[in-house]
Amino acid sequence: MRQSKLLDLLRTLSTRQISRLEEYLASPFFNKNEDLLAFFRFLKNYAPDFAHADLEKSHLLKKGMAGKRTDAKRLAYWMSDLLKLTENFLTAEVLLDDDQLTNRTLLEIYYDRGLYKHYKAVLEKAERQLAEYPYRNTEFYHLQFQLKQLQYAHSDQSQRTFNPDLQEAANTLDVYYLVEKLRLACAMVNLVQLLNVDYDLSWTEEVLNALEKSPDLQTPAIRVYLAMYQMLKHPEAPANYSKAKEALWAHSGQFDKTELAILSGALFNFCSRRINRYNDPFFWKEYLEVGKFLLQKELILDDGRLSPWLYKNLVTAGLQLEDLEWTADFIQSYKDRLPESYQEPLYEYNLAHYYYHLQRYDEAQHTLLQVEFRDVFLALSTRSLLVKIFYETDQIELLFSHLEAFRVYMLRNKLLPASNRKQVQQFIDFTRKLARIDKPEAEKLPELEAKLPDASEVLHREWLLEKIGEKRVKFKV
Repeated sequence: MRQSKLLDLLRTLSTRQISRLEEYLASPFFNKNEDLLAFFRFLKNYAPDFAHADLEKSHLLKKGMAGKRTDAKRLAYWMSDLLKLTENFLTAEVLLDDDQLTNRTLLEIYYDRGLYKHYKAVLEKAERQLAEYPYRNTEFYHLQFQLKQLQYAHSDQSQRTFNPDLQEAANTLDVYYLVEKLRLACAMVNLVQLLNVDYDLSWTEEVLNALEKSPDLQTPAIRVYLAMYQMLKHPEAPANYSKAKEALWAHSGQFDKTELAILSGALFNFCSRRINRYNDPFFWKEYLEVGKFLLQKELILDDGRLSPWLYKNLVTAGLQLEDLEWTADFIQSYKDRLPESYQEPLYEYNLAHYYYHLQRYDEAQHTLLQVEFRDVFLALSTRSLLVKIFYETDQIELLFSHLEAFRVYMLRNKLLPASNRKQVQQFIDFTRKLARIDKPEAEKLPELEAKLPDASEVLHREWLLEKIGEKRVKFKV
């Protein structure tokens, strides 16, 4: 019984809903079976997890419920009937909490009963509430279409003159369809870029052609999703990013928090891809700007928690752009927003990264030696930063020892993809070769620089290039 559909459903109810469900079951209008009410009151003693051994079917059949005996057939009926009543209760809650759904239901009732005064009053109320809806997003246009469609259904469809209700139903359907079509198309093309999966976007291209011919259909929401679609579909054209950002920033108030988080997240991810692929300085700036916006609006938090990767990447962006005051404050302020298992190690890693950037190498090294990650990619970040610290502070023997330990760690770790393994191995090899070159072998530096592969094949390429350049200047080669 503890794995029953009934208890699975009851586990999802809040304390308030459990209390209101009891009131619902106590009403003879909804439930006339007093045994069902007694059964529910027995069950609610085991809320919220409903996992006690007393709820085992065998125990209930043997011991009964609150001193009252039962049998398997009666218990099955109670569970089935209580499940149905709980479903009815939750359905009623949705109806009571949804003004527009309540209005449409009443319009149907009053139309069927010929109560046209009542109908008109509810219609005016529905139109007023819809006009006061705080957003102009896909949800708004769906509600608008549903109301206009109902008005057309209730109009005189046999008339042989122009029917304005028909025209309005068609117009609102067009807008709703276009917004929703573009919203879904953005989701699909984003997954095509991320996962290399196939979605049929042929009809989307037809929609784009139609919109080009009918600019009057382009509501703010449509303009935002159009710009987002072009940005996602053509990642090679960064100008599309600026258009999408401009459109979203201009109309951000049109969207609820969930939708705004998704749209802003698309900008954020586009910046991330441009940085990873091209190390584009412009997109470092954009990444940090959009990240700050997402933090300010709390759009980047999941149940109040910040992703460890976003925490790390935003620190990197802040340091890259020399926004040191903000970065230091961010490291401290958002430490407690990280998942608990990441709080101390990730805080210490980013603090060490901050010290390293300020060339406070002793503090960076001391902080970093306390950090230990189970996550392989964060462990690689820690080991890579230690490599840089040992190199910058001329701890050459320690550097070579650490590089060898790093190589062994990488080879033993089976979770690391082959592409990342190659990047790390190249970083280790080039750092070792660079550290061994002193003045007598200085002529090897131009050759080492020429052999440095693209960023996609070696970790921290920009750092390696910078250090090779420093030695070339020092040794005048």
